[in-house]
Amino acid sequence: MLEGESTSWLERRILVTVKTYPTPSQKDVETSCTAGITDDGSFIRLYPVPFRLLEENKKFKRYSWIRVPVRKARSDSRPESHTPDYEALVVEGEVDTKRNWAERKRLILPLLAPSMEDLRDRCARDRTSLGIIKPREITGFSWKDTEPPDWTPSQLARLQQMKLGQRELVQLEKIPKEFRYTFVCDDITCTGHDMQVFDWEIAQAYRSWRRRYPDPTEFERAFMTRFRDQMIGELDTHFFVGTMSNHPTTWTIIGLFYPKKHQ
Repeated sequence: MLEGESTSWLERRILVTVKTYPTPSQKDVETSCTAGITDDGSFIRLYPVPFRLLEENKKFKRYSWIRVPVRKARSDSRPESHTPDYEALVVEGEVDTKRNWAERKRLILPLLAPSMEDLRDRCARDRTSLGIIKPREITGFSWKDTEPPDWTPSQLARLQQMKLGQRELVQLEKIPKEFRYTFVCDDITCTGHDMQVFDWEIAQAYRSWRRRYPDPTEFERAFMTRFRDQMIGELDTHFFVGTMSNHPTTWTIIGLFYPKKHQ
């Protein structure tokens, strides 16, 4: 539980580090999982955030500082999970990538966990559900078709309810692929991990690059160059990780953090 937390609204200043691709939600129609770091150095999860329904001046980018009233999420037992009053959200500005992400690293890397093994121990001990790790080695990146490839009838019905004022939103596109990284932690007990990726960037890249590269071979080459070759070989890739609300001991990759490797 964050210091000073209560069931009342408290304004927090948060550096947004994670946004996941929106998904249909039973209660909230369409939501994105958003996570970040408070200005006192604690992980926090904001849920739900109906990102596409936000006013244009509230549509924050990753690595933006925002101010928003929050209170502990009542339907989510994970200690970092908070409900935001997104109507009162204010975007202050972005943290840039100058000097190889120097300011981002200063803010984020003090929270670096030694390994997934450490985070799982902490999850069992105090229900920790957010973290950032640097794998000792990323051993692979893969994708496969989702099943089903399209929204289910119930998901589609909920998405068709989405409106912005009196204007209907463009229907959310289903990403028909599941993305995964395999990696090994710097821990003597690690036997390897195979984790699904829900990062916004990888989903948006799939959507936009599929249109940019109409030839399937060219598209796959560009996509794999970015998320396999560069993330594994050229960049100093870290993973933001988190547990799932309905499976509180299952960890997934919810964001990528990738300054350049030191020369």
